[in-house]
Amino acid sequence: MAGLMHVDGVDWDNVDLPGSGQGNPLPPGFWPAVVTNFLERTPKSGGAPYIAMEMKVIGTDHDGATFNDMFHFRAENEVARRIAQSRAKSLAIACGLPAGTDDETKYLGKEVIVEIRAAVNKRTGEPVKNVHAYHNVDRAAADGIKVGPTGQLVHGSDSADGQAAKAEAPPVKSKPWKK
Repeated sequence: MAGLMHVDGVDWDNVDLPGSGQGNPLPPGFWPAVVTNFLERTPKSGGAPYIAMEMKVIGTDHDGATFNDMFHFRAENEVARRIAQSRAKSLAIACGLPAGTDDETKYLGKEVIVEIRAAVNKRTGEPVKNVHAYHNVDRAAADGIKVGPTGQLVHGSDSADGQAAKAEAPPVKSKPWKK
């Protein structure tokens, strides 16, 4: 069944991981979340429709917080389309689904770890927080990644005293799809 996540002509084996996403209300870090809904939306300014995926944070001090990630599969800008494809592939793998799974009902209720990174909007200079990638919960634990109660990342082997280290990324200088 072709759903909202359906994209014709994409060779999912050749889509790079990870990409960068849209803004959200969470601080930078790693957040366990559940996929709750998909909606097709059209920008108020016009342009191609996009898919808005709603997620809800679980099991942290931000429990219940909701946020969206947006997939611009039909954007005019090729880079924007590749970014959407990359995040979609990352999401599918994190959910334990084959890359390119286009039936959105297969994502609903799936738990993933969402990696949020800090960036700067080049046009406005305002700080933004972007979805960088999605991680499979079981694989993250096997890799020694543990999410702390405030979204911090704990690496058992990377921290001499085993204390949580706040996950931060350097600001992004530009948005590649704005070129």
